[in-house]
Amino acid sequence: MRVDLRLISDMIQPNTRVLDIGCGDGMLIGYLFRTKGCDARGIEIDMAE
Repeated sequence: MRVDLRLISDMIQPNTRVLDIGCGDGMLIGYLFRTKGCDARGIEIDMAE
């Protein structure tokens, strides 16, 4: 996982709700769901992602 996403992940408490604005490929929200049980949602406006 990218260093910046790892730093963000370390700040998120388990089993919380997360809204990732500009989530790109969704790597962070997928990781939070799998490892911390978060209800993670993402919004990406760039159709290329």
